[in-house]
This record gives sequence, structure tokens and C-alpha cells, in this order.
Amino acid sequence: MTITQIAGGENDFQLVRHLSVGGSQFDIGRAMAEEMRDRFGWAPRPADRTVTRARMAWFERHWPQHLERLDGVAATFDLDPDRDDLCLDGLSVLPFGSGCSALWCPPSASTDGHGRIARNYDFFTATSSEIMGGAPLPGELPMASRPYVITTTPEDGLASTVITMNDLDGAMDGVNEAGPRRRAADRGRRRRGAPVVVRAAGGPELGPAAQVRPRHLRERGAGQAGAAAGQAL
Repeated sequence: MTITQIAGGENDFQLVRHLSVGGSQFDIGRAMAEEMRDRFGWAPRPADRTVTRARMAWFERHWPQHLERLDGVAATFDLDPDRDDLCLDGLSVLPFGSGCSALWCPPSASTDGHGRIARNYDFFTATSSEIMGGAPLPGELPMASRPYVITTTPEDGLASTVITMNDLDGAMDGVNEAGPRRRAADRGRRRRGAPVVVRAAGGPELGPAAQVRPRHLRERGAGQAGAAAGQAL
């Protein structure tokens, strides 16, 4: 893993770093977790067991690559990767559950029968504490002041470059070597298999915010989470 400062500095509003990492998906996950731990003090957060199991079932079926990365995250903290009481993704120091404004237009509401999703990049110049209605903590940085440009070149998947606000396993926008641009909306876990190529019917290869899918499952209710995990979301 290499990290290069490409814009701004410690005394500027923004300091932009370019993180480049390759190797196995396990190696990529471990490197990203080490960067978040060492620079921001990040650690896996407590999670609802039912939601975690539902998410893992969905990811096992649809996104094996991120599953490998979570093994690397677990290894960084000497954790069992199968624990369901912790969230091993969401490598961000933003409040859990925060996100940009988004709008979904289903096919039934469009004139041409095609669904569309739009996202506004809510560029926050305030701190997390201020956004939540409080005063900034000593030394707390504005939410969008430490973005990353991240290039990953996995051995068993598509190379990609993404831009993030400050999380390392997500993306605000990005492109992979197959070409399609993706909106931040999904993350994954546990199963080995062939790389997922991002096309119209393919699974996600660029990782967005981990909070999106857990929130969807919670809103459906814990009793339906297991069934929802195996369906198209």
C-alpha cells in the first residue's frame, strides 16, 4: 500500500490523499483497516445480530469479493470474521447512518419505463458534532476535510479508482476498468468465487456506504431480514 498527499495540507481546509493498494482482496481489506485504525482510531462497531446475519447472507450470495476484504479487516483486529455482533465494514469516522441526499424514481413512475437513482453530494463543511446539533469537539475536523482518492488493483477482480469523503471501503463516485460509473450504495461479505463484473445485471464491484443495506433491512423489520437478504434489494 502506498499513500501520497496530492492536494492541500494540515493547515488547509482539505488534505487529499491518494491511497493505492493491490494484492488479494484479503490484503486490500487489511491495508485499509490498518490505515483507518492508525490514522483515525477506527475499530469495528457493535451491530445488531439479526441485521448482520441478513447482510452476510446477501453478501455471500451476491458479493464474495468484499467478503474477502472483511477477513482482512478482522485479521487486523485479531477478530473472528464470522462474529455477528460487530460490523467489520463501514471504515469511516462519520456518524453511523449518515449519508447524502438521494432520490429513487421507480420504472412505474418514469415515462420510458426505466428506473433511475440520483444522488446529491452533500459537501459538509461542518464537523459531525455540529451536524448533530452540538459543539465541535477539541481537534474535530470538518466532515469533508480529509477525502481520499483510492485505487485498488485486486488479483481476482476489477481495478478501480474512487473518490470518498473520508471512508476507505466506500465511494462517492468512481470508475472501474470495465468502465461503468457507480453510485455509492452497497457493500459486501463472505464467499469465495469468480470476480463480479459490473454491468447492468452484475453485482457491485465499487463499494459504497455500508449503512445503506443494513438500514433497508431494519426498515423491513427484523423478522423479515432473513428473507429480504436473499432477494434482490
